[in-house]
Amino acid sequence: YVLLVEGDGKMSDANNKEHARLGFWLLDEDAAGELQQLESSLREKPFRPAAKALLVAELYLQNGLLAEALFLLESIPLAERSASLWANLGMVYLDMGLSFEAQDAFEQGLVLAQTAGNPESEADSHYGLALAYRLVNDHNASEEHLLLAKEIYLTLGSTEGVERVDNLLDK
Repeated sequence: YVLLVEGDGKMSDANNKEHARLGFWLLDEDAAGELQQLESSLREKPFRPAAKALLVAELYLQNGLLAEALFLLESIPLAERSASLWANLGMVYLDMGLSFEAQDAFEQGLVLAQTAGNPESEADSHYGLALAYRLVNDHNASEEHLLLAKEIYLTLGSTEGVERVDNLLDK
């Protein structure tokens, strides 16, 4: 099923690239059943509740269920949030166009990563901040965070991270 929304004389639908993000659709019965099975198996794992929630949120994100992933990630108590959880939350906010919420999430993740001495999460947080700043056209702050991320990725020997940064710097 597809819900079409009319606003300002325009219709939203999945086939119209200009309005694709305005509508929503339901998973078909087979896909929903498969998703429920995968979710159940993840929830049965002997992990901490926050780790289980992060895994289920990743499953939701892989299936385009942004609202469900956001609800799950935001329900995790602040004291149990890791740098990677903050990064995932920041990416969901970015996907929804919520740049200020994304900045806050990436900044929280950056603090945790620096405190824990986790350079990979630190670089990922800088990269996320660059994306968030770019969304609000703050290109100076975006470039600053991209250069910080690149420096850390170079130190780690992460060619994938360096390539992601370079691709954004070239745009």
